[in-house]
Amino acid sequence: MQWVECDLCGSSEVAVLFTQRDVRPPAPVQSFRIVECRGCGLLFLNPRPEAPEMAAYYPEVYYDDLESMGPRPARRSSSLRRLRKQVRRALLERFYGYPPTNPDPDSAWSPLPKIMETALLRLERCRLRVSGREAAIIPFVGEGRLLDVGCAGGKDLQRLQEMGWNVTGVEFSPTAASIARARLGCEISVGDFEQVALKDEAFDVVRFSHTLEHLPSPKRALEKAHRILRPDGLLWMEVPNAASLERWLFGRHWYCWDLPRHLYHFSPQTLARLVSSTGFRPVKIKCDGRTLFFRESLANAWKRWLGASPQPSKLLSLLARPVVYAMGAMNRGGILTIHARKDRPGADGSPGGRVSGRSDGATP
Repeated sequence: MQWVECDLCGSSEVAVLFTQRDVRPPAPVQSFRIVECRGCGLLFLNPRPEAPEMAAYYPEVYYDDLESMGPRPARRSSSLRRLRKQVRRALLERFYGYPPTNPDPDSAWSPLPKIMETALLRLERCRLRVSGREAAIIPFVGEGRLLDVGCAGGKDLQRLQEMGWNVTGVEFSPTAASIARARLGCEISVGDFEQVALKDEAFDVVRFSHTLEHLPSPKRALEKAHRILRPDGLLWMEVPNAASLERWLFGRHWYCWDLPRHLYHFSPQTLARLVSSTGFRPVKIKCDGRTLFFRESLANAWKRWLGASPQPSKLLSLLARPVVYAMGAMNRGGILTIHARKDRPGADGSPGGRVSGRSDGATP
């Protein structure tokens, strides 16, 4: 086991929050503890397994899109699902700069009159804003280069590629990386992000989707991200929100502790401070929720209180959905998303100034 100092402020003064075993089967005997830095409030695992030991805590099934290795049952299509997909694509084209999928300007995605179509899109956009999920959208920059750090089997990258991005990824698991290559037809680098060779100022977007909390030094990772991003490039990150109502509701049973795989646990304040300390300018911070994570937290608590896990059900998800939505509307959801910019240098080579009122293309 390795003892570490706070990666954000360097302090070694910590307070122990709790000690807990890994909840993923097979349950090991070893316990792990979460501490809070007395200097800056960052939560992290301390002590933690050495790097060579960590691989044992990552079973293949940890990557949710590795199911593509085998045959998958056909998913029954529905008119509602197709409509939702069409609405989402039209929303991206109307408000976020994405290219049209149909080059015919007279071709409508829906049979509705234009005024009703616009009203429907604005209603959907309002729903995304209220729930906090608008922050999950990456503004389009015109076939820009996008790097996904921790891309797993490439499911998210495939969606981004279909939306017009020039994508590539970095993945620690060779198995997951090979699936991503087959899925995307592009190069996927294998290994630790800090060690992978990447050119300076080569990307328009660097994306960390539930990756930063796994890395041994988030600060070094963001310093590298700053180096490989072009001026005014976008850093997009999504991590569990350690200041969420979900975390306070479930306590040590919160699903996103995920010990010992999650080494760090960020609040909006600690993540914004980390981003600023590595040369970025935060432009958007939102906290929404995910029904899946809430349901898994409930299952962890249920097992602890009653000694048995509830069976996953659509009813449980439906009951959780309004709670998760309400938490997102209060900006206290379990998932924290941040957009940050690498400033353009000034005429004298100094960093550019703050861009007042910037909205990352989110304003029609």
